[in-house]
Amino acid sequence: LKLSNGSKDGSWKEGESKATIPSRLFFSYVSPLLNLALKRTLTEDDAFSLAENYRMEKSVESLAEVYDRVRRKALKKIELERKEGGDKVKKSQSILLLKALVKQQSGMLILTGFLRLLNTAIQAFPAILVARLLRSIEAGNNVPVSRAISAAIMLVSVLTLKMVTENQFFHNVVNMSTKTRGSLEGLIFDKSLRLPEGGAGVMTKQRSNDEKKALGSGGVLNLLQTDATIIESAAMQVHTIWDGPLQVSTLIDCYTPSFLLENDI
Repeated sequence: LKLSNGSKDGSWKEGESKATIPSRLFFSYVSPLLNLALKRTLTEDDAFSLAENYRMEKSVESLAEVYDRVRRKALKKIELERKEGGDKVKKSQSILLLKALVKQQSGMLILTGFLRLLNTAIQAFPAILVARLLRSIEAGNNVPVSRAISAAIMLVSVLTLKMVTENQFFHNVVNMSTKTRGSLEGLIFDKSLRLPEGGAGVMTKQRSNDEKKALGSGGVLNLLQTDATIIESAAMQVHTIWDGPLQVSTLIDCYTPSFLLENDI
């Protein structure tokens, strides 16, 4: 595997989609663009070409198709339950949209979840290796030098692996959240074009009371900006729900025993 950034043959314009695995891991495919930025002001023509699955028109179409399938499936389930004698209230459209977003980004959710779990698992090893290295230094000549050197090499290797894993996680989770926001905004915009009078003729129920109020262009803008931004932030922090308690428990397991022993508690 070559750590090539494509600066010689001009393939750097393809960006991450055509970069080699080492180039993706260490982000060396960005180097030609940064070198160009040192020489002159960047323009739109200098931007990387996006892969087909990252284009907004493709993402919006994908979300629209998934959302349509989820809605049809929910309607069929409600009709089936009504035929069987049930009287179930229609499912919330917000829940259906959430399911559609999760299904659309299921691949990225699994990838980022794996990277987050791997990064959390690696976090325990630097503290253990540092403690081992300090004990070797304190022991002086009683411990072979090779043991201290091996601990130092392992520490550098683990920190390097942690850096690569953490950077890949943040890179992919930002891509996922940006794609989620772009897809959602495109879906809302397309829907607003089909609404009567741009949304002014649509009545929506207020959260505080049962009164209905016209959505209007301001309501559409609020959905495009405020609500979409909230969903983007939630997508970036989604793995914190399960990873936060896991990190706390890992830190307790790593540091509490040594602390208790040092203080004779």
